[in-house]
Amino acid sequence: MQLAERLGFQGRWHLVTASLIMGISDKLTMGFCSPSHNFKEIKLEYQKEEDSTITVGRVFGNNEKELLLSYLDRVEVDKKFDDALNDTSKHIFVFGSSKQGKTSLLRKHIEGKYNFIKIVCDSETDSPSSLYNTLLLEIGASIHSSTSVTRTESSDLSAGLKAEVKLKVFPATSANISGNMGTKDGHGETYTEKFEEMSINPGKVQDVKILLERCGYGQHIIILDNFHYLPKDVQTKMAFHLRTWNDFKIRFIVLGVWQDSNYLEVYNPDLMDRYVPIPVEPWTIEDFKAVAKKGAEKLNITFSDTVLDKIISSSEQSIGLFQELIQIIVKKRVSERKETNVLFDDDKVVPIAIGEKIKNYEHPFRNILKKIASSNVGTKENPYYLAYYIVKYIFSVSNKNQFDIGVTKDQIATYISENLEHRSGEKSVVKNVLGPQLNRIPKILEKESFSDLLKYSEDNDALRIPNKYFIFYLKNSNSAAELSKIPKPWEIIETEL
Repeated sequence: MQLAERLGFQGRWHLVTASLIMGISDKLTMGFCSPSHNFKEIKLEYQKEEDSTITVGRVFGNNEKELLLSYLDRVEVDKKFDDALNDTSKHIFVFGSSKQGKTSLLRKHIEGKYNFIKIVCDSETDSPSSLYNTLLLEIGASIHSSTSVTRTESSDLSAGLKAEVKLKVFPATSANISGNMGTKDGHGETYTEKFEEMSINPGKVQDVKILLERCGYGQHIIILDNFHYLPKDVQTKMAFHLRTWNDFKIRFIVLGVWQDSNYLEVYNPDLMDRYVPIPVEPWTIEDFKAVAKKGAEKLNITFSDTVLDKIISSSEQSIGLFQELIQIIVKKRVSERKETNVLFDDDKVVPIAIGEKIKNYEHPFRNILKKIASSNVGTKENPYYLAYYIVKYIFSVSNKNQFDIGVTKDQIATYISENLEHRSGEKSVVKNVLGPQLNRIPKILEKESFSDLLKYSEDNDALRIPNKYFIFYLKNSNSAAELSKIPKPWEIIETEL
């Protein structure tokens, strides 16, 4: 259900603008009226001055507020992204596995340099209209019905306009004014809010585009983060909408965890030549060493070659996992920059760090595997429970690196036929019924917001694991112990009976 419907509204939008009457400071004037700034960015100007202490978290941590001090410029990624930003005629699609540097890339090249509106996608979004509802709320538009209630920032009203408004202000427009409200700010100064009323269809690209332009956001870049969380049908519709947005010269940057550069083009071939693909992978061994060196210099620490090589080999080519392991290791002896250099040369700390990370991941991964394994339960009388055997096969593969390129349906079918405990007399039919089960797994993962955990391709009949954290979990956990915690589905049925 769309936001407007949930609120009981009919889709009428009010724009809030402001004109100053008296005594507002220069800083407030900029905050209220400058069309060339992003409202969120303006707020940053008044934050307290940043702490200059160099901590391990600021260097190697998962910092949501600032760019990590160990950030590494990679010519093949950063320069390409900069060039794409300069080409205003195309969208930009940034893709790669989880925690591989997509957000940091934007923080490095977008924040403080470009005006943007960021929308974080989720699996509850049921249509492009829902996305645009969020977009319009981000810029301060409010949905209203013909009957509304009074709400203001102050109880001191000088007029009785009845309107429920999300108070956010824009450059004044010359549109028809449906009402105004006088109130007082926190310093006793008076200003007037003016409301422009428009009727639009939030699902129509052109209507949303007009509204963005009227609000002074027509030149902003729109960022869609976690695009992969959207249901597949919404992704498909957005692929067509992106083509239309391109015609209107409004740019989108789309972030997702897919691996193929033409991912969205598959949904809409008309996107060809209308976007620049920016893959953030792969990270090379030299890249990892450069990140470690840069971070070590910031903290005045040193890693021995033995320790660093062991961390790199354990990180599954994931820069996020690499930095998380380093952070655990360094924090055991250092919390912030030291005056005297600290040497890390004991490689015994690496397996300890790995064990700590596994504790973080085993619960969520085990739970999603339980959901996959039990997905056959109750579907029909006496099923094969192939989903459980797929999970069992994943644990059984000794060389988990096979999942980088993919294991074939034939390989999985052979394993299941040899290990089938339920309906063991019908092993020959396993291969014939395995394909549909493999196709169902992505739908289960999509509902659980784990869309990049497992990927099955019918084109080459291969099952892949693109999520490097999942590979890390499989390699470093006790497979037999983990599998024993996943109930056999036929035993669940027997228990219930």
